[in-house]
Amino acid sequence: MEGGTIIIDAASPKLNRWKWFRIKSLVTIKGGDEELIDKFLIQSWNEGMVGLRTLTPFGTGEYLRASLYNGITQEDTASLANFMQRFAGENSV
Repeated sequence: MEGGTIIIDAASPKLNRWKWFRIKSLVTIKGGDEELIDKFLIQSWNEGMVGLRTLTPFGTGEYLRASLYNGITQEDTASLANFMQRFAGENSV
């Protein structure tokens, strides 16, 4: 997988930026390869992982977003990381 870019929302001055850094992760798959993104989303959905592609006023973009808060456990996070590694290996990403 390429990317792993993490963003900080400067519009949230009360939010500790380091906490924000740890909870929002943007990921691109092969530079936005739609076929692989669709495959990733379908396989992740089948494993119970939802909400990785969000619609914004600017469209969906070439990235996926994992929001690691609001009840996401360490086990959920580990499951996502394991799935991403497996997907990358299976798809030469």
